[in-house]
Amino acid sequence: MLAAECGRALSPLEQSIYYYYVTLDVVGMKPDLNPKFKPGPHPLAPSVQQVREAHFKWIERKNIEEAELCAMFLEAIQQRDGHKILKIAEAVWFLKDTFGNKPVDPERAVLLSLKQFFESTGERWTIQLIAYSVQESTGNKIEDHKDGFSALRRKCKELGVPIAKSRRGRRKKAG
Repeated sequence: MLAAECGRALSPLEQSIYYYYVTLDVVGMKPDLNPKFKPGPHPLAPSVQQVREAHFKWIERKNIEEAELCAMFLEAIQQRDGHKILKIAEAVWFLKDTFGNKPVDPERAVLLSLKQFFESTGERWTIQLIAYSVQESTGNKIEDHKDGFSALRRKCKELGVPIAKSRRGRRKKAG
């Protein structure tokens, strides 16, 4: 998936740095953590508590990723491994241009970011929360809520984004 966005397959080091940049972007979109914050009237809007919890999980993820990248760099210094330091620098240079550009399909980019978040936290969201997040991140209105977000569900399935079960509609009458 990242190969399509970056132009080639990424090394494990480049993937680590790429996901760190994703995390920095998400943490940079700080929700108003003020107690008077009220989510919009949108029916899919997450609660204030959900927004705060998600933001703090991203901050925790950022701290973990920073610790891993710093440890990698310090290990290279301690081992006097100039090649490893150059590889880190080359990965940063490569991703500098790649990451700043807007993706061709912003909806898929958001879904891939959510997938990475879900994999790192073990969390799952309902399709409604995923739709709300995609809508807020891309500015594109998700219109197909009446049919259960079928197009978004298909994209999630295609990209491997886990979806939490949501409440089902009425049960069909037997007979």
